[in-house]
Amino acid sequence: MPRVIGKNDRAMTSTPKSPAPPLYPPFAHLTAPGSALYRRTMQTFLTAKERFAVHLRPEDVHAALPAGERPAELDAVVNALDSLVKWGNLRADPDTARVTAVEDFYRKRFVYQLTQAGEAAEEALSAYDEALGRRKAWASAGLLRDKLSSTVLTLNLRGTPALDWMAETGEPCALHLRQLTHQRP
Repeated sequence: MPRVIGKNDRAMTSTPKSPAPPLYPPFAHLTAPGSALYRRTMQTFLTAKERFAVHLRPEDVHAALPAGERPAELDAVVNALDSLVKWGNLRADPDTARVTAVEDFYRKRFVYQLTQAGEAAEEALSAYDEALGRRKAWASAGLLRDKLSSTVLTLNLRGTPALDWMAETGEPCALHLRQLTHQRP
């Protein structure tokens, strides 16, 4: 029997899905075009925070960027700041300090501040850069360290003649985790 479709029936159609938002928006600037400017901008805010400067204007950020990495136009910095606000790294507040006329009040002027998420993202990136730098330093010295290369001090550990002797004499023994996890034949 054929089915009659009434006015309350909805057609089953698939709607195209929009791209999923980034899982961690404060890290979105790392893969966006112009990521070097975004990273330098965030570093500028971290440096300013160390000097207890909480709010920065676009002109302050532009002046603080290294000359070789500074965009020629201030608008490029403003666009970077707006993108960082969109991703949650910065917060924009209206800049009313320089208002001297009614027209100035209606102009789009903001001061920017580092958010908690933006600061946490930069701390994570600093930790990553530091760990990567240490690993490169170890590799340059001919050492490759991983989680199983950590030294462990053991006392009264038995299982081999050497360990049995150390346990009987009460001597501590320094081993690597790799030696402790090694399967005996």
